[in-house]
Amino acid sequence: MKLKFALLALALLLPSAAAHDTVNAGNAALEWHTDTNEKLQVDADTTLTLTLRVGERVLKAAECRCTLLLYPGAVSPRVRPSVLKTDTDADGNLTAVITVDKPGPYALVVDGRPLKLTDFAPFRATLNLTAAEDVYNN
Repeated sequence: MKLKFALLALALLLPSAAAHDTVNAGNAALEWHTDTNEKLQVDADTTLTLTLRVGERVLKAAECRCTLLLYPGAVSPRVRPSVLKTDTDADGNLTAVITVDKPGPYALVVDGRPLKLTDFAPFRATLNLTAAEDVYNN
């Protein structure tokens, strides 16, 4: 009982900024965060980190052929997205550096395909991002 109370108290005391956003796509879940308060910084590089999960298993970026497409505004067939170059961090998570020149909404489409067909089902997820001049006060 004391342990449950302690865990509940700890969860309530942790700042909400410690939580990262998660997007689900089929049996895949993508937990994402940026180095700038979960927003994109206008006219500066923003590093986006994605942790990929399929079921209970955390995938390393090397296990997924992922394509990241950045759309200004919403996803639209009339708009040509930017294809982002991806990399991996020390933990094996997928990373990308995003630079935008205007504030406002952006859509990031993550198109994931397995290297081995039996590893997981292909997925497509859309992350809604916001770009701001001052990411820490907007």
